[in-house]
Amino acid sequence: MFDFKAGDVCRYSFGGKNKSDCTVEIVRILDDPRGIAEAKFLAVKTDDSGNGYFSYLLKTGDTMNVSLEYLTRV
Repeated sequence: MFDFKAGDVCRYSFGGKNKSDCTVEIVRILDDPRGIAEAKFLAVKTDDSGNGYFSYLLKTGDTMNVSLEYLTRV
């Protein structure tokens, strides 16, 4: 279904659902039929998370699980 792998650098955005726009690196693809990856944030253009969470993840270097449906390769 999705053709991503660890190390891919991708744009993480939600289209019309909110204005967040980030660049992430896939750390690993999880064994989940919904298509989930663990991602590290490399850049945050717009953080519309409501609580600055994406900016926090960028600052700390922590990772987050993301849906592959919201990723596009850059």
